Amino acid sequence: MLWTEGGIVFATVNVQGSNDNVGFDAASDREQVERTRANIAWLQFAAAEATKDERIALGFFLQANPGFESSPAKVAKSAFRDFLIAFESTARALGKPILFMHGDDHEYRVDRPYRSPLDRRAIDNVTRVQSYGSPFVNWYASRSIRSIQPTRLRSARVALRNRMRASRSGQRINDGVRDRRVRGRA
Repeated sequence: MLWTEGGIVFATVNVQGSNDNVGFDAASDREQVERTRANIAWLQFAAAEATKDERIALGFFLQANPGFESSPAKVAKSAFRDFLIAFESTARALGKPILFMHGDDHEYRVDRPYRSPLDRRAIDNVTRVQSYGSPFVNWYASRSIRSIQPTRLRSARVALRNRMRASRSGQRINDGVRDRRVRGRA
């Protein structure tokens, strides 16, 4: 799926847990290769949509945890490798804020900046969010829905727009997370 809301491009990709469904049988392994190609093409299409002037950010949703808590050596040998290389290359080139949202490990976690599972390098424009999963789905959904307030959503949207305006002009920003020049400007 791909949609745009409030200047943010959202996309889902079909990246699955358990090493992206590799290692069960030959048919699953072949399917994963084709699906990874399609996921990378979709990622690139979504990023191209996000480059349009009126777009302020990009959000990606997938099921799998592609190895954030594993060793880089293990991730490099995994079925997630090609997708991660494409995602991280695209994220660095895009430069706009990106949300990388996934499940799979069944606990809530936010990492900002995103740290590559391949080499642990930070990518400052990406925030990783890992959502709750089974058996906590109902608790998470009910808590999250009750806790969302329209003013918080508006504030987040305004902060994101201010961040993008600052990145275009090279201004110094303070968004409560870090005080720095965006896009690496000194």
